[in-house]
Amino acid sequence: MALAPVAGFAGANPVTARGPRTETPTAIAALASAGALASLLVVAYPIGAAILEGVRASDGAVGPAPDPALLARTLAWAGAIGLLATLWACPLAWAIRPGRWWMLALVLAALLMPPYLAYAGWGMARAPGTMLGDWLARQGQGPRPWLPMAVGRGLAVLGLSLWAAPLAMLALLPRVLAIDQHVLDASRLDPMGSIRRRWLEARLSGAGLLAACGLVTLVMLGSAIPLHVAQVETWAVVVWRAMDESGAAGRARAWGAAGPVLAAGLLGAALLSRALMRRRDDTLPPLPVAGPGPSRWLACLIVAAAVGAPLAIMALGLRRAESLARFWTVSRDDVASSLAVAAMTALAAAAITLCAWAGLSARSRSVRAAAGASLAIWLIGALVPGVLVGAAIHRAWSWCPALADGPLILVLAHLARFGAAAAAAGAWMALAEPRECRDMRRLDGAEGLRGWWGAAVAGRAAVIPATGVAVGLLSLHEIEASIFVQPPGVGSLARTVLALLHFNRSEELSAAGVWIVGGGLLIALAVAAAAARRLFVIDHSRRNPPGGQPV
Repeated sequence: MALAPVAGFAGANPVTARGPRTETPTAIAALASAGALASLLVVAYPIGAAILEGVRASDGAVGPAPDPALLARTLAWAGAIGLLATLWACPLAWAIRPGRWWMLALVLAALLMPPYLAYAGWGMARAPGTMLGDWLARQGQGPRPWLPMAVGRGLAVLGLSLWAAPLAMLALLPRVLAIDQHVLDASRLDPMGSIRRRWLEARLSGAGLLAACGLVTLVMLGSAIPLHVAQVETWAVVVWRAMDESGAAGRARAWGAAGPVLAAGLLGAALLSRALMRRRDDTLPPLPVAGPGPSRWLACLIVAAAVGAPLAIMALGLRRAESLARFWTVSRDDVASSLAVAAMTALAAAAITLCAWAGLSARSRSVRAAAGASLAIWLIGALVPGVLVGAAIHRAWSWCPALADGPLILVLAHLARFGAAAAAAGAWMALAEPRECRDMRRLDGAEGLRGWWGAAVAGRAAVIPATGVAVGLLSLHEIEASIFVQPPGVGSLARTVLALLHFNRSEELSAAGVWIVGGGLLIALAVAAAAARRLFVIDHSRRNPPGGQPV
């Protein structure tokens, strides 16, 4: 790799009389400080203040009483979703392993869809008037009164596991990519059965499977919407109800009762930030050449079940074509407000990605430590239940009417929920920089903002806007935190959809799903394809260079 581009930006000799530079330039330190300050104001201050208030309020009557049986049921539901999501993630990861960037784009696009999509779409197949819905109604009024509710809960678990499968795949994929192809080739030459080969693959990726299941379980401990609609009592749902039905004092006491899910979120954030902060191995095994295999078709089927089939069911559920036009008549203001909030959230998320990337690329240990702490704080906001995050944001900033009475409070809540995705993207890009490139850049003195951008960022700068758009799409579908911070007079598309889910308004839900999911899917596919192709082409060329040796 030539040093010319680095030297051109640095404008300095590799070796000087004073030796190599050890301090971090002001611009890089300022970016890292801005990212750390944002995480403190958006996540640490609101959640920390709410926890302290909850501890003080818990001296009196506590909100929902501690219930070991409820905690056990919550762990069981979240664990079941985690296991199913990990099962779906295995074909996804093995289909992406040969370097199929288009498959990675499909999976990432599916992750940007609403968490309630699969539940709502497949649930319309049992709506009143359908063959399945009428049969379930007869069973509920006859010999099996428990069956309709059991089907609804099963659909909630299945839908959440399909939505979380791409998240589990992201945790599993690094371990799958690290498996040496020669080991797999040797196993195929051995006269062992396919079941024994699958068992060998599972053993080789065992740590990734545990990480995938644990990550999804942690996220589902704080998930409330699909399980709440399906009438599944979890700890997050009970805390949500306690906060929604009480005033400020009751909400403070509810924080004291949310201890188990809070502790799980804090522990998960610490473990996940530690895993993300590990430097990527520069001597990766070569990737195999893409070829036919059952994983590819199975992965396409899983993505279709998570996104394609629910969208098709919603489209086929439209009985009147004018419902599509009526959606814009009824929800025009809500769409405009939600798009404005999503756009502001996307811009802020792109800035968070840039700050995390710069901070973790710095030479100074203190700057990197601040950026790592900021990443851990953003992860806390992602793993703590969304209803708690929303209540904390509302409490922390209610003193400022200019902020609390406008759309900016929604931007803060959505950043607290999804800023971790932006920070993790920046951390991944910084820590995946090859050691040779990093050493050359530092040896040449390219430590300033311009030199760092030209040497480390320029070839992958598309990740920054792509991450911003991805977080904007997640913001468009956010419901849980928005419930407590929604200002009066500011429309919310997500709350409109939540009302349709509660009252089973199939026609309106179908029209909203076609527009929201269809339009969002096109944007998500375009963004994910651009980012996935660029990243995977670079990574594949680094693993399989023309000379035959990994870079």
